[in-house]
Amino acid sequence: MVIEHQTTELRAYYSFVADYLDFDEYYTTSNFNTAMNYLKTDNDNDGNADYYIIVSCGSDLFTTGGHYIVLVGNDTGTIQVYDPYLYNGKFNTASRRNAGVIVSGNSAFVSETSFKNYANAICINTKC
Repeated sequence: MVIEHQTTELRAYYSFVADYLDFDEYYTTSNFNTAMNYLKTDNDNDGNADYYIIVSCGSDLFTTGGHYIVLVGNDTGTIQVYDPYLYNGKFNTASRRNAGVIVSGNSAFVSETSFKNYANAICINTKC
């Protein structure tokens, strides 16, 4: 997740999304570990992350162009991803196969290591 490449347009978009969806709060970060710590936060102990992370992807593991995904959980180093363009066989291509993504229902599951290595992403952390 590389925020230092963030443009003025993306910063404006993030604040628009936070306002439009009436988030209680939102943050951006350039630090992968900070993002993962937010994703692991479960202060009410209900088993769900207190924060989602909206990710803008460039050509990478999740897209060949531009694309948004949402990180919704991190269970012992495995990130749960909601991908609105998830389809059967998406991660079976030569350029994606080595990431070891597992698809179950409407979610993709990828290790933190593979996400860092394969995802060309900029993120915004949002309070649920």
